[in-house]
Amino acid sequence: MAKTTSIETTEQRRARGRAEYQAETAGLIFSKDFQSRQDAVIHDTLATVGERYMAWILRYSWGEYSLYAIAPDGEPLHQRDFCALTGIEKQRVSAAHAYYKQRGYLRDSSKLLYPVISPRLQPPPEKVTRSADFLQFVENWKVTHSADFEALEVARSTVKKIRQVLLSDYKKSRQLETIENTTLLRDLLDPRETAKRAGDRVSEPPPAKTPPVDDLGEVAPIEEYGPPDQDDSAPDNANPTEPKPAGILHEAIARWQADYPNSSFGRERFTALGKVDRVFLTGLLDRLQLDGLTRPSDETYEFVGFVQERFREGRTPGTPAGPDSLGLLWLWAEDFTAGREQRWQQRREDEEQERYRLQREREQDQAREAETRLEIETRAAWADLDPADKAARMAAARARLKADARFLQMNDHQRAQWASGAAYQILKKEIAEAAARAAERKQAS
Repeated sequence: MAKTTSIETTEQRRARGRAEYQAETAGLIFSKDFQSRQDAVIHDTLATVGERYMAWILRYSWGEYSLYAIAPDGEPLHQRDFCALTGIEKQRVSAAHAYYKQRGYLRDSSKLLYPVISPRLQPPPEKVTRSADFLQFVENWKVTHSADFEALEVARSTVKKIRQVLLSDYKKSRQLETIENTTLLRDLLDPRETAKRAGDRVSEPPPAKTPPVDDLGEVAPIEEYGPPDQDDSAPDNANPTEPKPAGILHEAIARWQADYPNSSFGRERFTALGKVDRVFLTGLLDRLQLDGLTRPSDETYEFVGFVQERFREGRTPGTPAGPDSLGLLWLWAEDFTAGREQRWQQRREDEEQERYRLQREREQDQAREAETRLEIETRAAWADLDPADKAARMAAARARLKADARFLQMNDHQRAQWASGAAYQILKKEIAEAAARAAERKQAS
């Protein structure tokens, strides 16, 4: 009789894994950790590779009632599956796996990814540190090779300045990019700017985008409100070529509708000539509360960016969370206006923090430069010391160090090196104090 081979189904594999999990964890106390939180850690690019890797193992092992990480079909998961999900290099994942296995968080298994239920933590891999003898040798080398050390300090200072120039140029390039993007957006939304950049002469402003609307929703005749784009309430120093908020919004809405033509938002007809559309635009401006602002056009551009950010967050027209009609823009305008003071406050705080950061950098740079000058002066003075004076200083330093138990445990060579370093530091302190007194006398005079 032929022997039949039993093939384990997905349900059987998961049931077997669940039974092993329950048998292993019976009677143990546990805390809930939600899968949505673990998923967030897995995809958090600011978290370390190890944190993301461990969150992934826990999510697909204990989170699936299994002792080791498994796929939805019950088959084991491997490091390459995590790499495929996150795009992290295999070498970095292997290093994280080896670290957590050495610490005791992962079981030593050649294939399966077992998190340890009750880990017995082991110390991390030892880092290679510089010995005290080497550090002392470096201090002595600085003294005996003062010219080389001075050249090294100059090279370090040069590298530091070049890095600062590089960072400054990068920041300037980002600022220019932001300005260019803002200018391009204004060109798109204001025909006058586009005409200027094309070299065309603009003899007069284009027709107004939004004529005034009375209480009944009727558009006032042109005789009642003057020439197009005329604003009687604008101050005398107002920029006559600055785009009007209504024109910015009209062009932005038209562009959004063109970007999503197959959605109900895009199919809703919107023109500058329709009375209902002008009433809608006026209501949108009312909700933005631009009256009294120094640069209402800037605030309008910021609202345009606010809407585009909602689109990027998944609320695009045609999606369940996106706008079905233009009416949602009114609600977004109210949200935007409600957060105006908070945005301005955050902007002020960011500017203040940036000023403080720059001030701190200047102070730190000045302190480092002063320390470098002091070090160079000290090395020069140490090299110029008379042998008898240097011997006397080392003897005085040796006498002070006799009270240190560590000094008494050293051999003669180590004591000589330590005394030399102590004498050098005393000389450095004397030079610093002399410079401080000279600065005080200069300031007093």
